Amino acid sequence: MDIAFIIDPLSSLNVRKDSSIAMMEAAQNRGHKISVIYPEDIIYECPRITAICRPISINIQQIRWYEEKNFEVRPLESFDVVLMRKDPPVDTEYIYLTFLL
Repeated sequence: MDIAFIIDPLSSLNVRKDSSIAMMEAAQNRGHKISVIYPEDIIYECPRITAICRPISINIQQIRWYEEKNFEVRPLESFDVVLMRKDPPVDTEYIYLTFLL
């Protein structure tokens, strides 16, 4: 499967306690392709929703626990699964994003 995670910046995540990292690692260990999307990189192009996606690989044993590959612009519908893992606050931006999804 091809899975996209809409998350806060990777550099802001805590590898020891963030459940998004555990979910991404579990998906990767099962052979799925994982990509991250930052909320500000989601684009509404009527009638499609596209995003700047960053395919990544994870190794939580390393100090630099993720490796970003070259970004690509893709329609969200091209993913098998899109998971919204961004931390609140539940503000206007957050609500608009959920409407687009």
